[in-house]
Amino acid sequence: MNIGILTLQHGELNFWGERMRKILVHNDIAPILISPSDPGLIDKIKGFDFLINTWGHYSFDHQMIKTILPVVEEHLNIPCFPDRATWWSYDDKLRQKYLCDAHGYPMVPSWVFWERSDALEWLKTTDYPVVFKLKGGAGSSNVVLVKTRQQGEKLVRQMFGPGLMSGKFHWSDQSLRHRTTQFIRRMQKKAAGHESNRFWMRDKNYIMFQKFMPGNEFDMRITTIGDRAFGFLRYNRPNDFRASGSGKIEYNCEKIDRNCLEIALRISREQRFQTMTYDFLYDASGQPFFCEISYTYQDLAVFKCAGFWDSDMNYHEGHFWPEYLHLVDFLKMPELEQPDFSEEFA
Repeated sequence: MNIGILTLQHGELNFWGERMRKILVHNDIAPILISPSDPGLIDKIKGFDFLINTWGHYSFDHQMIKTILPVVEEHLNIPCFPDRATWWSYDDKLRQKYLCDAHGYPMVPSWVFWERSDALEWLKTTDYPVVFKLKGGAGSSNVVLVKTRQQGEKLVRQMFGPGLMSGKFHWSDQSLRHRTTQFIRRMQKKAAGHESNRFWMRDKNYIMFQKFMPGNEFDMRITTIGDRAFGFLRYNRPNDFRASGSGKIEYNCEKIDRNCLEIALRISREQRFQTMTYDFLYDASGQPFFCEISYTYQDLAVFKCAGFWDSDMNYHEGHFWPEYLHLVDFLKMPELEQPDFSEEFA
């Protein structure tokens, strides 16, 4: 069995890729790391039975992966993780909105405008507050609560003018010390000859708003891996409406809404997602809606869950690294052993 792992910029593997590599080595399977800049890239990939590339939010990742993976999966017919169905909507809330609209999935009501005039007209009649989002971003980045029409119009002028780059918003919860640390890190990267800001794609000529769902003190994150569903609560940041990136997690499985589990498993099954997270909120009537989805997530947060639910809502106890379950499903190898990574957190 020949398994290739496509590296990211500067030959790096992110935390997912590195953990998958370690799991394979633990099971006496030696994956082959290959650089996307290899002059013989496609010919070498032809020799693989499987290709893994666990890419993230950075602009380089999007540019590289969306160019290479469709060729590998659709023209070389080599199974990929993630596959196109799984990564197509990744870090793109515009694609997620249209996908959910097409199938009637319960995504929080969202509005996308491709013309300045249409957005300005909508702002005259909508109810405030509304949530502005760039199509990409994680950990609550690129999300603004728009409280007035004037604030909305300012964002419209920005998005249909110079545009915005991911990470350019500065929140009240970012202290001077935090911003200074970020600046120093960027300078260190630049001195090493690396990209100082890995988010360099500019968003412009569209704008997206999402309905504000008041009264939610947390979101409910459901993560599907195959026909398994993991769940936990993420509480909002102090004096904030956003939960993503707060680190305030509760793992009480009794508080997990079975409706959310069933919705997530059904959508993942219908869309053939290898894995996906759903961030659920509730409307005023208590109906669950998810505000976005993502195929990547923090693996440790899922590992800390005490178990998972299957599609029949049976609960299975145990702690599982997502990357281990990805490989079990992707390679169709239920006999794989899960290593003990406890030394990493000693």
